[in-house]
Amino acid sequence: MKAKVLLIVIVAAFTAAFVGCGGGGGASTPEGAVEGMMKAAQAKDWEKAASYVDIDGMAKAMKDLMDEQMKDMDDEMKKQMEEEMGEMTDPKKLREKFIKEMKEDEGKQDFTYKIIETKDKKEDSAKVVVEITEKDEEPDTETFDVKKIGGKWMISFEGPPAE
Repeated sequence: MKAKVLLIVIVAAFTAAFVGCGGGGGASTPEGAVEGMMKAAQAKDWEKAASYVDIDGMAKAMKDLMDEQMKDMDDEMKKQMEEEMGEMTDPKKLREKFIKEMKEDEGKQDFTYKIIETKDKKEDSAKVVVEITEKDEEPDTETFDVKKIGGKWMISFEGPPAE
C-alpha cells in the first residue's frame, strides 16, 4: 500500500504540474517545497500541492517526450497519440480529470512523512530525502529533485523520480 500513497503524491504533483496553477508557489528552501507539497497532499488541497511543482519544466518535459515519441510515427499514429495524450497537454481537461481521480482516492491518503536529509544542495538544485509511511505499512524512503526557479524552490518532475 505504501506505493499507493507515493503514487498519489507523485501523481498529484506530476498532474498538477500540467494544471497551470497561478504564480506565487514554491518555497524559500528545498525542504519547504517538499514539506509544502506533502502537507497539501495530506490535506487533500491539490491546488496548493501544485503550487510547489515546476509547472513550466513539467510541461516542457511532456512536450519533449511526445515530440521524441512521435518523430518516427506515421500520421495515423501521431493523430492517435495526440488524442490519447490530449488530457496531458490540455490544462483544463487535466484539471478536471485530476480532481475527479483525487476525490475518488481521498479515503486512501492516510500517511505521515518525515524529511530525512537534503543531499547534493547547490545554488539552484537539491535532492530532499523523505520517509513516507502509509497507515499500517512499513516506511518507504523517496528522494525528490528540487530546483530554484525565479527565487523559489520547486519540486521538479522533469524525468523519472530520483533514486
